[in-house]
Amino acid sequence: MLNKNCIKTILNVKHTCIDKVTMLADTSIMIQVHATKCEQYRCGICGKKSKFYDNGNEGARTWRACDWAGQKVILVVPSCRVNCKEHGVVTCHFPWTRHGSRFTRKFEEQTAWMAVNCSRLAVAAFMRISWNTVGSIIKRVEKDLDINPNARFDNLVRIGVDETSYRKGHKYITTVVNHDTGNVIWVAKGHGKTIFEQFFKQLTPAQRESIQLGSGDGARWIDECIREYCPNANRCVDPFHVIEWAMDALDTVRVDAWREAKAKTPEQPKAKQDVLRKKHLRRIQLQQSLRIQKWH
Repeated sequence: MLNKNCIKTILNVKHTCIDKVTMLADTSIMIQVHATKCEQYRCGICGKKSKFYDNGNEGARTWRACDWAGQKVILVVPSCRVNCKEHGVVTCHFPWTRHGSRFTRKFEEQTAWMAVNCSRLAVAAFMRISWNTVGSIIKRVEKDLDINPNARFDNLVRIGVDETSYRKGHKYITTVVNHDTGNVIWVAKGHGKTIFEQFFKQLTPAQRESIQLGSGDGARWIDECIREYCPNANRCVDPFHVIEWAMDALDTVRVDAWREAKAKTPEQPKAKQDVLRKKHLRRIQLQQSLRIQKWH
């Protein structure tokens, strides 16, 4: 078997000791581990040192780690509960995972990264987890990384808002982006004035006054919210919709020009049309016969 330090490096875990590595009948790899002494008997929620309570009723706890060359890797450790002064009796903290998760931190981070760049079905198939589990992993990673959610609303100067449909256009979500950073700062289900108002109600008066520009499409509810909550901000149309409207107008002009040209073109005699049609059919038949001869 590999050296324990090599296994720890491959797992990319900290404050963890490797006890034993076993290859199971289904070719998955089971690794028995335990936390270092300084990380033992900590509350799973706040991470503070707490008194040992019991071993729980689950026996051994398991966590999925990132696969090794397509083989599942499972970490195993005896279950343990502590009595925290603040949170009561809870499962103890394990340094390789988040509280309430059955996956290692690196497994969840890889899943969350793939979810940003792939569909949820593709992520579930590649990571060999259920479709619903992907959403739970994303929530835990987002909560862990976004320690101060309200900080994203600081120093807002130029914002953009737009709604997009999903599930074949039957449902909508409204998205607000910070143009200076390029980050999405707020998302909510639905669209319209009542939804966009929820964003401004989360801001403080100082944060609203710092907004100098609000971009979006030509929706009336965007104009009403900007005038009501940010009267000093300038309202403008974002380049995406300007180009979209210009292309739609160009398509309309192109169709009108084509119809006008067709109307001015004299119709050919029907006999001549039949001749051209027969020539076209003979050309197609010749191409098909040549293709068949090539494969045979």
